[in-house]
Amino acid sequence: MADYSVFIWETETLYNNYGTTPAERTQTYIEGAFEHTSKSVATYLFDPYPQMYEDDENESQWQYEQQTLDGKKDVSTPCKSGTTDYNGIGYYFMDWLRDCESTLDSADFHVLLTAAEDQNGHTIHWNDGSVCVVEGGPFIPDAPTTFTRYEPKDDGTAEGIALDAIQTVHHELGHALLHDDEDAHRDHEMGAVTKYDGNYEWVTPLGLNEGTTNECGETFTRETYRRWDLVWSDCCVSYWESDPS
Repeated sequence: MADYSVFIWETETLYNNYGTTPAERTQTYIEGAFEHTSKSVATYLFDPYPQMYEDDENESQWQYEQQTLDGKKDVSTPCKSGTTDYNGIGYYFMDWLRDCESTLDSADFHVLLTAAEDQNGHTIHWNDGSVCVVEGGPFIPDAPTTFTRYEPKDDGTAEGIALDAIQTVHHELGHALLHDDEDAHRDHEMGAVTKYDGNYEWVTPLGLNEGTTNECGETFTRETYRRWDLVWSDCCVSYWESDPS
């Protein structure tokens, strides 16, 4: 039995425009990253998550501004939950998983990919797991079809942008895996620099906050240009729990 289970979802808009490719590519990269750790994962793809209303994909700042979806108070509630005031799509998605699909507790983590063309993410914890909502779904199909660990030096290419979007998935999943650590700033000190090339460095998901020493006391030289290593550091993994509850 795997140490963790991850359910991967797409919003309806993302699915209608790109099919299951974003979810399938995300599955490849989550599984590929876990193969380089001491933990194991089981991943599953699900039918698209229905839209709440037409323009919910265009709200790019919901995870930073404590506001309702698109600023609307009177949204259609999932399965008559009675809630009409949400602080973000993640809270709505969590209600939908629990009240409509009865799958909230069926996985340790749920990852929802949206059609917003941005690189932001949002993670919500509850007693038995976490929900991760990640923008950038339209970029992900341009990632290599087989697991590629290191983002290229030229991060402006379609491949580089795609791997950057996948790093956002890994970043949010990293927060989820560190479920018992309530200090998000501390989470961001769990990274490591794993590769150097000239003025470039490759940093693991969750990053290193531009510092030189991580939470485990490991010290690194920092270079001018940062790129992403898509495998969590040994330091990060050392803080995971096999049972997120």
